[in-house]
Amino acid sequence: MIRPTFKTLFVITLLGGVLSACSTSPDPRLYILEPMHVSGGSQTGEGLSIVVGPVTLPAHLDHKGIVTHDQRYRVNAAKFDRWAEPLDQNIVRVLCDNLSALIPSNQIVAYPRQLAHDVDYTVRIRISEFGTNPDGEVVLNVAWMLHDKANAPVNAAKTRYSVNRRGDDVVAVVEAMSQAVERLSRDISNAIVSASAD
Repeated sequence: MIRPTFKTLFVITLLGGVLSACSTSPDPRLYILEPMHVSGGSQTGEGLSIVVGPVTLPAHLDHKGIVTHDQRYRVNAAKFDRWAEPLDQNIVRVLCDNLSALIPSNQIVAYPRQLAHDVDYTVRIRISEFGTNPDGEVVLNVAWMLHDKANAPVNAAKTRYSVNRRGDDVVAVVEAMSQAVERLSRDISNAIVSASAD
């Protein structure tokens, strides 16, 4: 039986450490969509009661890695640039914050949470495209429907929002995506205000 020498053990340990260091991955970078910037403080009035959601996404966007569509027929999911929370939940949260500022109301909640009483309106959203396209723009293709307290549809729209990025990094992509959600929020808020005025 051959016994390993001290030198052999040292080399094996050193190689093990090198291989271990090579196999460690860098920490992921986490991102979130942000609500629109509102000056003048938060609103305190009760206002309309609204449930936002669900938001449905295509399967290729239901991914932890941020998805880019850099050329036709191909999408890429980033390995280390990830969403800090599920994208559909992030979108609903930002929509709630934006609508609370635009309408204003403090009775706007995310689906499936319910209010203690009948809600005035429910907004359901279906997204078919959200992210960068091969031309480098951020595009949001979305269909949404507004229902009243009797669950009757009062407004519906299919819209394509296109936002130019301010740079090529991931922060610029997420910023442009946040701006697209802001535009959607403004259209939904206008529909709610119009419906409530009838």
